[in-house]
Amino acid sequence: FNLSGEMNDISKSLTLQPGYFRVITEPPEAKVFLNGKYLGTSPIWSREYQGKSMDLRVEKTGYETRVIPISSDKPPPEPLTLKLKSQP
Repeated sequence: FNLSGEMNDISKSLTLQPGYFRVITEPPEAKVFLNGKYLGTSPIWSREYQGKSMDLRVEKTGYETRVIPISSDKPPPEPLTLKLKSQP
């Protein structure tokens, strides 16, 4: 609403800052690491990453570990959605 009581139509487009990304896994609550540093469990927003190339590792007990190379020159898709495969 504005000062005269009229409703304003406000639309805003949100974009991620370069160097940030979101990781979603199926199943959820997988451990997420960036260059070996533990970030937390999925779903998660990463902290800013820097460097030409880094390894994103996702692991969960009973599932195959996934390692995805990322770089600041070519960031991962937003969000980065990973389906983990059950271990045989």
